[in-house]
Amino acid sequence: MHEVHFKTLDVGCGTNPMGDVNVDLHIGVSEHRDTKPLKPREIPNFVLCDACYLPFRDNGFEKVFCKDALEHVGKKSLREQILLLIKP
Repeated sequence: MHEVHFKTLDVGCGTNPMGDVNVDLHIGVSEHRDTKPLKPREIPNFVLCDACYLPFRDNGFEKVFCKDALEHVGKKSLREQILLLIKP
């Protein structure tokens, strides 16, 4: 079986994803973003999930972007999740 390796995760990607894998909790129109709706089918490798419970294996990414999610979630729990995901 061929294993796929993704380098970059974008947590809280919104309507401007920057990762090989992109996650967000809110789809469609949300009070957490501008009026442009998030359309998951148009975002590469989109995963609908809570940023504090990311469904990825530890050390699975070289980079993690989190440009707009910190103000919406507990900073400590999100920081802990991100540190687990980044390769040493």
